[in-house]
Amino acid sequence: MTDSPKSFDYTNAIYALCKSVCSVVCEFRTIDCDRVGFSFRVARNRQSGYGCWACVLPLRFENGSIVTYRDRRCYTLDERGSRVIATQRRYFKTRRVVGPNGQELLYIFSIMSPRFLNLSIREKIDTIMHELYHISPAFNGDVRRFPGRNWQHGNKKEYDAKAAAFSEIWLASEPDPRLYDFLNYNALELRQKYGRVVGNRYSVGALIPITEQEAFRLDHRLAGRK
Repeated sequence: MTDSPKSFDYTNAIYALCKSVCSVVCEFRTIDCDRVGFSFRVARNRQSGYGCWACVLPLRFENGSIVTYRDRRCYTLDERGSRVIATQRRYFKTRRVVGPNGQELLYIFSIMSPRFLNLSIREKIDTIMHELYHISPAFNGDVRRFPGRNWQHGNKKEYDAKAAAFSEIWLASEPDPRLYDFLNYNALELRQKYGRVVGNRYSVGALIPITEQEAFRLDHRLAGRK
């Protein structure tokens, strides 16, 4: 989308900011922002203090696999007619999501409006760093995984401290103020300044069910997980 005097493209602005961040912060230099879809979503609960402010959706499974399986407990009858629990394994593959230039995307980075817009500028920058840190350093469509049960964040305090440290590194590089000036405005102020706040949206949809044979043909790594 292109900006006009009566609109502001928030996703283009976030894209440009993230490009700058990824060129400065060493932890993010493997990220190709052209293969990340930046999305603008309206939150059902519009209060800033509740719900997520932004999120990164991976478009691949663990280790970048395009297929996965899920086990579901179900009930069946044995030879004597007794009810027993059985496991039903279902296989799925990811949907292909294409960006504005025709490139296949590996992640969707979503801004939740107006929650994110109504944060302070430092909270916005820290949130962007928090979400970028979720992206796997291998940039393979999977998330960064930590050891233990809390594999999404590891130690939450340490995770948040790293996100804040990334913000300091980027700000210390003295980026062009035009890259982040829009973060100074909340939702109402942006509308007053530009008239409309717009952005890209992506429809990811549900997983695609496939047969076991197709799953193993697409990804031989399933053999080791079965």
